[in-house]
Amino acid sequence: FYFTNLCCAVAFIEKLDGPALNLSPEEFEEYMQGRRPPPHSGVEGCEGLCRARTNQQLLAEVTRRQEKLAEGVCAMQAELSQWVQAVQSQVDDIQAKVPLHITSTESDI
Repeated sequence: FYFTNLCCAVAFIEKLDGPALNLSPEEFEEYMQGRRPPPHSGVEGCEGLCRARTNQQLLAEVTRRQEKLAEGVCAMQAELSQWVQAVQSQVDDIQAKVPLHITSTESDI
């Protein structure tokens, strides 16, 4: 009995589409992707839906901020790499102009 009910439920879900719910394919896709809110059935569902929408908006904002931060990190890494190369080039130029010769004397030992 339970197995039959489970099989029926699975078959219903597998064949679920817009026409089966008296919806156009566009409406069905909008509902499934969360772009269209479901019709309100009362006050009890509103709070949860409102919270879910708010959380979805917050998540989208955090995602945008994280992407912007990642871009900034990449730019800073490139800038740091260029700075290191510039400093190394300056050090090499100075060493080429004024070589450093260390000589030890017996008094230093």
